[in-house]
Amino acid sequence: IPDDAAMVAVMGPREPFRPAEVQALRDYLAGGGRLLLWLEPEPGGGDAGLAALLDDYGVAFDATPRANDRIFGRRTYTPADHGLLVTNAFGDHAAVRPLSRAASQNPVLLLGAGALTRRPAEGVAVGDLVRAMPGTWADDGNFRFDGAREVRETPVLLLGVSKAPSAVPGSARPPEAARLVVAGGAGLGGGLVQQHQHVVGPERVAVPVRGRGEDRIGNRSCER
Repeated sequence: IPDDAAMVAVMGPREPFRPAEVQALRDYLAGGGRLLLWLEPEPGGGDAGLAALLDDYGVAFDATPRANDRIFGRRTYTPADHGLLVTNAFGDHAAVRPLSRAASQNPVLLLGAGALTRRPAEGVAVGDLVRAMPGTWADDGNFRFDGAREVRETPVLLLGVSKAPSAVPGSARPPEAARLVVAGGAGLGGGLVQQHQHVVGPERVAVPVRGRGEDRIGNRSCER
C-alpha cells in the first residue's frame, strides 16, 4: 500500500486475502489509514478472509443475502426482486447526516446485501450509516419469507468505524485515528450511484473511492 494513499478501497472481493495482505491492511490502518470495504453477500463472497481484521474493530459480517417483500426494487417482476432492497433509514453519522435530514427524498437501492453486526471493542467508535427497512430477513435462497424458519428484522447494512490512534515511538507526526466504512454488499456501492427507472426512488449518493481532505458519503464531489 503506498504511504501516501488517502484511502484503500476493497470492492466486492471474491477470493480470500492472503495473510500478508491482511497484515498490510492492518498496518495501514494502524498508521491512521482509511479503508472502504464493500463485502459480497453472494456465493463465493463472505468476509474474504478479513474476519479477524473486522473483529479488531468490533465488526462481523453475515454473508446471508437479505430480502424484503414489502419495500424493494423492481427488475424482473419475480420474487427475486425481494433481494433488491430499498431503504432510506440513515443514521446520525456525519457521513450520512445530510441524507438523514431529507430521508424521504433520498431512497437508496441495494443490489443485494448481507448484514453487519458489532460488539464493544476497546478504543473503537462505531456508527450505523444505513439500515435496511423493517421486515427484512436473512433469505434461504427462494426470496420468499418463511415464518417458520426466518425472522424479520432491521439489519445494519453500512457502518462507519474509527479507532483511537496509538502513539508511534520516535515519530514526530501526531497519530491519526483509523477509519473504516464497511458495507454488507458490493452492490450497495452500485446502488448508491446508479439511476434506474424501475426502482422505488432515485439514488443520490456519491461514493468516494480515493480522495483528499474530508471525504464524505453524500451529495458531494470528490477527487478520484
